[in-house]
Amino acid sequence: MAGRAVLQTSRDSFPEVVNSSHSCLEPLSKKLALEMILPHSLLVYDAEVARREFQALVRLVEQTDCYRLHFGRDVMDLPWLVTPLLEKRHAGREH
Repeated sequence: MAGRAVLQTSRDSFPEVVNSSHSCLEPLSKKLALEMILPHSLLVYDAEVARREFQALVRLVEQTDCYRLHFGRDVMDLPWLVTPLLEKRHAGREH
């Protein structure tokens, strides 16, 4: 996995709470991750600011692994779900 890990939530809301005993991560394509984050990001009226913000978001998505978090009832176990992603990122930097 290259770069950082970005946790992206559902298509329409942040976060997507699911009726499940366990949370899970779903890998996302970069295209879908960008489509999902844009409606929550470009709330500016200045065209130049919007252009720079869009370019920054594209760079972020290109440099990261993207995931959708399906947030279940195991709130206290969320670090155990995310930690392996962070460890892979750290291990990749050491090589």
